[in-house]
Amino acid sequence: MRRDMHPKLTAYMQLARLSNIPTVFSNVLVGVALVWSAGPFPWGTALIAIFAASLFYTGGMALNDLLDRHIDAIEHPQRPIPSGALSLREATVFTTLSFAIAITAVALLAPKATMFALALAAAIVLYDILHKRWTGSLVFMGLCRALVYVLAAAMTAHATARTPDIGEVVLFATLLALYITSLTVVAQKEVQGVLGFRRWLAVAMVFLPFAALLVSAPVSPSWTLAMGALLFAWLARSARLVRQKPPKMLPAILGWLSGISLLDAFFLTFTPHPELALVALGCFAATVWGHRRIAGT
Repeated sequence: MRRDMHPKLTAYMQLARLSNIPTVFSNVLVGVALVWSAGPFPWGTALIAIFAASLFYTGGMALNDLLDRHIDAIEHPQRPIPSGALSLREATVFTTLSFAIAITAVALLAPKATMFALALAAAIVLYDILHKRWTGSLVFMGLCRALVYVLAAAMTAHATARTPDIGEVVLFATLLALYITSLTVVAQKEVQGVLGFRRWLAVAMVFLPFAALLVSAPVSPSWTLAMGALLFAWLARSARLVRQKPPKMLPAILGWLSGISLLDAFFLTFTPHPELALVALGCFAATVWGHRRIAGT
């Protein structure tokens, strides 16, 4: 029994891109911290939001593989569906349950945030359907991550029965969306390796997160300096990999993916809970470690 379960479990983990899940955890921390200013950090609410957001992520990854299975059969035959590790039915059930449980959890535990859960689900589905057909669909990819901030903030607001100032949530969600969209644009040439202007976009990504300093003040400058230095060095590493000849696309993309948690660590220093940057650093380390065991793309 155990011998049969292990490869199946591994296949589900690959289908869900489980190595990237820690970046969803840190996304939620930013969304919660941006609207929670009084008292101890609400870990109960944060864990519920992490649970829902993680299911949305795994469902989206599984749906992507379902819709791309014919292309993956040629370009990525090792993926769980074309390799036969998971059947079409198993992947469909996994996808459906992920979305259904996530939406139900939000509807039951934070009903006022349900509209944002539905918006996140819609953005995921639209991206997965359109990303091979319409170049502009990459906007939906950025929106997916931005809505994790918004969903977490909305769930926190529901728990406190307060109406938060959403200005900073929108600001940081926009910067995250731009980062993810830029990553997606560069990653589109992962197979071909023909980059053109994307080499310069990779450089621009090094500086993009620091636009936050122009419109918001750090709560703890020392935390901001430390996290900003780490973020800059890590993003510069990916940019350097892309600009090599030939470009080293896969390690660069994995670097940007794990760098989402470093971005979150930097953004957390603008919230009343800058110490949470250490948790985001843990998420970054977990993602880097996970990429060595489960493919992140």
